[in-house]
Amino acid sequence: VLDLGSGAGWPGIPLAILRPDLELTLAERRRKRAAFLELAAGRLGLENVRVHAGDVGELAGPYPFVTAQAVGSFPEVYRIVAPLLADPAVLVSVKGPGWEAEVAELPGRVFHVKPLGEGGTLVAVEVGKR
Repeated sequence: VLDLGSGAGWPGIPLAILRPDLELTLAERRRKRAAFLELAAGRLGLENVRVHAGDVGELAGPYPFVTAQAVGSFPEVYRIVAPLLADPAVLVSVKGPGWEAEVAELPGRVFHVKPLGEGGTLVAVEVGKR
């Protein structure tokens, strides 16, 4: 699992705690935030977490799952991670109103939608390579 723009570790850290069987890469360009993620993962004993401090383009895939919060629209996230994706792969994000238009631009299909309240919706999209 690739958590793009992991920031303070949401959703990567909780996912790593709940699913120790998953290998997670927390990708964060900002060094200070990446240092926090390293510290948090270490203190929590999360051996299934790897922190990447730098550009996501430096990573080697394939990643079957990508989470992204506050990174950009689904098409923007797809453009960033497309070279790293397994085929097929799943993009997961909490989106606001208008997510349907974002998904329409992707080479894939929505397979899970869960309203979260206050206008947020958890959306999972299965995408293939173009």
